[in-house]
Amino acid sequence: KAAEIRFLKPGHGTLTCRFELKEAQLEELKKRVVDSGKATTWFDVEILDGVGDVVATVRKEVYVCAKNPALTTQ
Repeated sequence: KAAEIRFLKPGHGTLTCRFELKEAQLEELKKRVVDSGKATTWFDVEILDGVGDVVATVRKEVYVCAKNPALTTQ
């Protein structure tokens, strides 16, 4: 849905990042979707170069909705 990128230094070679959800975050997100049929949430992630240095940070807003509307309480 949206993203913000903060570049810290030039990145060379292969860059990687990893989006992870903790179980508590996932459960809260599921609850919000069940309650309203949809939810948005922000994730923060670091982009790393080949030696593990942070070259940028990304803040990403993600939209989540119920695949089957019958699963919500509406």
